[in-house]
Amino acid sequence: MNRRRFLPVLGALLGVAATSEGFAHTPYRQWAVFRQRFLLITTTRDDAGADALGEDIARVLLERLPASQAQVSRARDWKTLASLLVTRQTELAVMAHARADALFTGVEPYQDFGPSPLRVVVQNAQYRLICREDFPKHHAFLLSEALMQEAVALGFAIPAGGVSSQIPAHPGARAFAAGEALPAAPVDEKEVRRAQ
Repeated sequence: MNRRRFLPVLGALLGVAATSEGFAHTPYRQWAVFRQRFLLITTTRDDAGADALGEDIARVLLERLPASQAQVSRARDWKTLASLLVTRQTELAVMAHARADALFTGVEPYQDFGPSPLRVVVQNAQYRLICREDFPKHHAFLLSEALMQEAVALGFAIPAGGVSSQIPAHPGARAFAAGEALPAAPVDEKEVRRAQ
């Protein structure tokens, strides 16, 4: 299947939705508009390894999915990053395995955020690129496809699952790993707003 026909709309589709819920947590309209135009890979300033991997991910996505306009966004610390994820102010984040697992299960230091419905797009031995479970299957498929082309260089894999405490792979990532066809682009109301 020719993926190039999807590139013109990918940037708009992959941006973060400017929903009323998002505005409730984002007082600056320009920041919300910025998030719609660029695919943000959120890392933290207190984890240099995650930040470096975020830069690598953004580089690969810019090369392979240029319409995504991917770039790194740095949260102040792990608590800010968790808040951005659970309040839907960011959709993708690079986190160390232990921190991602703790946020997923809602244990210390993330007990204030409760269990979070996270999924893995790709991971390496130290870090995971995570998203929420409502991230569109179409988008996760395209991200996985692009990033797995650098699997050897970046040590990426898509988790196979099976361990109950491990964050499951996103269905779009699993579909790519299984060799399935690209899922249809989302057409629900939220996704239409993203594309405008």
